[in-house]
Amino acid sequence: LSFVSFLSDKEIRAALRTEGLSGLHDRLDLRRVSAFDLAASSAPVTFLDEHFRCVPHLIGFSADRFYDGRLTVATRHPRNESVLAIDVRRVTGERTNGVNAAEVDAAVELVAELLASTSGTIGVVSPYRPQVDALRHALGERIPIEQLQLGRVRAATVHGMQGAECDVVIASFGVSANGRGRAFLEDPNLFNV
Repeated sequence: LSFVSFLSDKEIRAALRTEGLSGLHDRLDLRRVSAFDLAASSAPVTFLDEHFRCVPHLIGFSADRFYDGRLTVATRHPRNESVLAIDVRRVTGERTNGVNAAEVDAAVELVAELLASTSGTIGVVSPYRPQVDALRHALGERIPIEQLQLGRVRAATVHGMQGAECDVVIASFGVSANGRGRAFLEDPNLFNV
């Protein structure tokens, strides 16, 4: 994923001016060009082509859709080749002020069920900060503090969850029937995480 910057163009220009670097603004545009972007522009990039984290048909979608089949799934084993790893639960509700409260309720209910029935870690991910804030608040209100202190539950944005591992992940897309919030589904990098 590309990084998220909360700096304004005005703040960046002022910092570059202070450091005598105004002439490098096009290459030091911290809102649009990351340290990775700078390094990748001057050195070859190595594609990591093996995947070791997910059951085959879960990563299979991403391998085909986002990596054009160049990704080798290294987790193939007769015990997991046909494991069902995706369960879709449709939830109706409207997105208000960036939050779909019906999705929040459904996600927290599912977390409670999983805490009672499994011993693994649970991640709750959403592309939208207001949805994550609502999820965190609801988890804090409805899940016993003793359960939360065990560190088995984590709620974060897609950017915050990138690179993390959980035994179960609940995706709360924060969308509405009226189409609000669907832009996330059109960004392959966000959706892939």
